[in-house]
Amino acid sequence: MAIEAAAAESTMEARIARLESDVGHLRLDVTEIKADVRGLRDKLDSIATQLLEKIGRTAELFDAKLDKSMGQLDSKFAGLFGQLDAKLDKSVDQLDTKIDRLDAKLDKSVGQLDVKIDRLAGRVDAVKDALASAKVWAVMLYLTLAAGVFGTMARAFGWL
Repeated sequence: MAIEAAAAESTMEARIARLESDVGHLRLDVTEIKADVRGLRDKLDSIATQLLEKIGRTAELFDAKLDKSMGQLDSKFAGLFGQLDAKLDKSVDQLDTKIDRLDAKLDKSVGQLDVKIDRLAGRVDAVKDALASAKVWAVMLYLTLAAGVFGTMARAFGWL
């Protein structure tokens, strides 16, 4: 039993030695992996920093170009608005001129209408005067006719 125990112990020691050797290799591999991961992390950090710097520069360039474009658009719109204002002012001036001409024509027409109304009023007054004299003439005629009829009747009946 002692031989068996010694044999078992030596195989056990061999196994333990093998395990220790394997663990040692694992530790070396893990150390190498850690070093590689640290290197990758450093590279990623530098790449991220570079990328952020490039993004910042690109954003600044984009902002500058956008500001320049907005300035150009503003100046173009200002020019277009100026042209539109000038055209509108010209149209308003033309409309004002046309309205003034129409107002002058209307005033002239109203003045002519006033003259015609005054002439018509004069004619109406003349017709009134003519009717008034015709009324007097008609009353005189009726009185003359009545006197003539009564005179004829008086003579016929011998009243005269």
